[in-house]
Amino acid sequence: MPVCSGCTVELGEKKLFCKQCKGFYDLSCANVLEKDYNKFTLDEKTCWICAFCKSKNRKGGDNSNTPVRSSSALKPTEEDRAAHVTLRSRDRQRGLSGPPPPADHDVGHTGCVRIEELKDLIAKEIKENLNSSMIGIISTKLEPQLKNIREELADYSQAMKFFNEKFEEMVIRQGEYIDKVKTLEKDNQFLRDHVEKLNQRLKQIEDNARSANVEIQCLPENRSENLVSTVQQLGNVVKCPLNSSDILYCSRVAKMNTDSNRPRNVIVKLSSPMQRDTLLAACIKFNKSNQNDKLNTSHLGIAVDKKAPVYICEHLSPETKSLHAAARLKARELNYKFVWVRKNRVFMRKTEASDYVLIRNIEFLSKLT
Repeated sequence: MPVCSGCTVELGEKKLFCKQCKGFYDLSCANVLEKDYNKFTLDEKTCWICAFCKSKNRKGGDNSNTPVRSSSALKPTEEDRAAHVTLRSRDRQRGLSGPPPPADHDVGHTGCVRIEELKDLIAKEIKENLNSSMIGIISTKLEPQLKNIREELADYSQAMKFFNEKFEEMVIRQGEYIDKVKTLEKDNQFLRDHVEKLNQRLKQIEDNARSANVEIQCLPENRSENLVSTVQQLGNVVKCPLNSSDILYCSRVAKMNTDSNRPRNVIVKLSSPMQRDTLLAACIKFNKSNQNDKLNTSHLGIAVDKKAPVYICEHLSPETKSLHAAARLKARELNYKFVWVRKNRVFMRKTEASDYVLIRNIEFLSKLT
């Protein structure tokens, strides 16, 4: 805070600045009444000169209105002492020692003002002279922009409120959907287990329905063929005679692959599973006994240009047939020597001395090493 150049007391809000000596004065040192100060205009305050500076500008007259200076501001210099002070002989001998000259940053009210003080002065003058009219003008200019800003903020606030409501709704719905998904997963797992059980039951029913069936593969087709007589001839060849009462059903079935050139298979339903197993065992024994002349078309009395082998096997379900085909490919890959089917189940064996392996499904087969 600046101090009065006259009495060196810290100044208040009401003060005057001398444009000539660059010093501040309170009203008492400036010899100005408060009511007169309140009537001063901005130009009068800016152009005001203290009484001390006015007295220096005069050529004569009285200096009774000169304000009281502080001792530091009115200290005489060496030149003033030399010009106006008569020195005694003892003073002349030892010399007159005076105070050191002030430093540049201590240049007071009769010298230059520091930049920091000047900035403070300008800021205070602007603050003191910013009257209500200027504030009104600024408010008038800024009010439309402020109004637009307030309206936009209100719109943003409304939009954020709307988004928050929607977000809360989405959170609630997401929780509901998660519960529904969990319920559906449980239902799905239950249905999977139930379908698996039904598949097992259906497979068991199919196996029971096919338990007395025999499938004859690669038997040549003929329009005038008698399949029952052919089956009886087959029984006689393998030394397992069959009567007409032992054969309950005999017919060809459609091809699974219509592009295949092989003849349609023949399905024979015998009187019992035991009769079926007896016929299959007799066919296996016949083929083992006749390695160079296994069961073929010539044994069944079918006239063809070239003898063709005829295969007798169990009547398998489509699922078991696919598993049997995959097992044959896997056996070729892993060098397994034996692959066979017994009672609608697929078995594999690597050598004569090794144990057999029951192939339950494709997953089990893929893990086989």
